Parts: sequence; C-alpha cells; structure tokens
Amino acid sequence: MEKPMVKLVGKPMVEWVAQSVIRSGRVSRVIVCASPNTLLTARHAKLLGLEVFTASGRGYVEDLIEAIKALQLGVTLVLPSDTPLVRPSTLHTLVSEYFKRGVASLTLCAPKIDVLALGAEPGYCVTVSGRELCPVGISVLDGRRLQAQESGVDEDYLVWRDPAELLNVNTPSELRLAERLLGERRHAKEEL
Repeated sequence: MEKPMVKLVGKPMVEWVAQSVIRSGRVSRVIVCASPNTLLTARHAKLLGLEVFTASGRGYVEDLIEAIKALQLGVTLVLPSDTPLVRPSTLHTLVSEYFKRGVASLTLCAPKIDVLALGAEPGYCVTVSGRELCPVGISVLDGRRLQAQESGVDEDYLVWRDPAELLNVNTPSELRLAERLLGERRHAKEEL
C-alpha cells in the first residue's frame, strides 16, 4: 500500500492534506508530487481534480527539488502526505508568517517534549536557541532561490504548540493515534 493512500477514517491521507491546502485559501494551485512508486496516489489525485507531477522517485527531498525546478515554482507551500491532521488555518498562518519574516524558508515544528507527551515518536529534530524542535516537513520556501541553487538560504522555524496537528503518521500506532485525535476533534466541534 502506498503511504499517501493509507486511509484515515475512510479517506486517504493525501486527500486530507490536499483539502487542508485548498481550504487554507493561500495557494493558487495544488500539485501532488508522485513517482513511479506511487501510481495509485497519482491516479487518485487526478480523480480529485488535482495537478500531478511525476518525479523520478529518488527520494522525498530529491523529488521535491525536481518538481520545483521542472515546474519553475516560486513561493511554494510544501506538505508531506503523512501530515493529515494539519488545519487549513495553520497553513494560512504559516504562509502569512513566511511573508512577514522575509526568509527563504519557513518550516513548522513542534517542541520535542510536546511530541513525546502526545505519544508520538519524534523523527528528525533540530536544536534552535537551546530548544529541541521537530520539523514535520510542512514548509514554505522560495523555489526561485532553490532554482538558483543558492547555498545557505535563510531558514527559519515556526514553533507550533499543537503537536497533534503536526503528527507525522509513519507507523500503525501513529495511524491509530491520528484516528483518535481526529475523533476527538470532531467530537469537540459537535459540542460547540
């Protein structure tokens, strides 16, 4: 099973992510970067009316760079398909903050201590001003600078205090956690 097609409450994760991007109101086009390894994902994205770019399949970062360069993208909002709980309002805030800060790249992260408290396994972490932060791969970046292959581009982090929203679903236990968190979110909406 292709990871983007893993279902969360009956809907593939890639669909949850695409809907959040569209509902954020901050993008002019949604492009799903697929590869020869994710043909079902590409087909599903096309059925949803989304644009699909098929990269070579060398790896997440390599395929992302390939897509940005081939499509000559400027400012680009990037989300991996395994972050299905991110809210549209969070993406809106991230893009707004990117333009305020004027950096080449702004990445959402959660404090490592919050990720652990949630019961998730932090993947990659960085230390910023003495704090351990876990970037989740949700970023805004300037594709023009990437295309120019500038080294040492300004990179910054936006710390988000809701690690549940930034959950990377990488394991069956994290999928169960995402299902529980989504259920709690829906229940909280019903109570409003």
